[in-house]
Amino acid sequence: LVHNNISEDIAFRQILRLAKHTETGIYFVHTTAKEGVAAIAEARLQQQPVYGEALHNYLEFTCEDYKKPGGLAIHTYPAIKYADDRDALLQGLVDGPMCITATDEWTTYKEVKLSGDTIKTVCGGHNGIETRMPVTFTKLVSTSRISLNRFADITSGNAAKILGMYPQKGAIAAGSDADIVIFDPNHEETISYRNSKTHHMNIDYSAYEGFKVKGFTKTVLSRGRIIVDNSEYLGRAGDGEFIKRGPYGGMYTPSRSSNIPDIAPSVNSHLSP
Repeated sequence: LVHNNISEDIAFRQILRLAKHTETGIYFVHTTAKEGVAAIAEARLQQQPVYGEALHNYLEFTCEDYKKPGGLAIHTYPAIKYADDRDALLQGLVDGPMCITATDEWTTYKEVKLSGDTIKTVCGGHNGIETRMPVTFTKLVSTSRISLNRFADITSGNAAKILGMYPQKGAIAAGSDADIVIFDPNHEETISYRNSKTHHMNIDYSAYEGFKVKGFTKTVLSRGRIIVDNSEYLGRAGDGEFIKRGPYGGMYTPSRSSNIPDIAPSVNSHLSP
């Protein structure tokens, strides 16, 4: 679970060879290293249906942050790596090898999160659902590295397509669920577990404590009903709805890779996600 750059390179390439031989689509979760990004990019140039996911804590932190007081609060499996790995993940979301930003949601108390002191006992996961969109926006849109359309893709549309929920999810269209986020690109906030606008979970820490974001979620609609209004949560237990996903994630049928929709930016427009 806690692996280094060379192990990610070997593991990704081994899986990619098997996937190519068996004509299977691959979704790589928790990509952490520049070697993983490179392996995904090379496979996609060969028309393999391969999709890379980056967690937003990998887009900000490096292994140097572990050395800070309470540094283990940022930890997720695999371990966070170096600055050039972080930069490769960011560039991968710009250019197309990386398709999605996600979270490793594991909301727990700080005492539990910091209780481990070895590879076997360190606690993975972090409270990231509420921070994913503003952090990603701040890192990539506010810096003019990606467009608003690309932001919508890597935070919503691509996941729905890859995981077989499109167009019910991941689209604003007639017949789709009215799941809509109203996002203010100029709103600034400082993330803190003490800030009632940035955190609604029962926790006593934030991996992003003190991080300043530009761009923030204001209102959220789920199937047409407002569940967040001006940062106030209005949802109720039981609001969720089970969705049966399509086969092969709704995107890939063996020997028919041309069925994959195009969800990469124009630089890789001949590829899907």
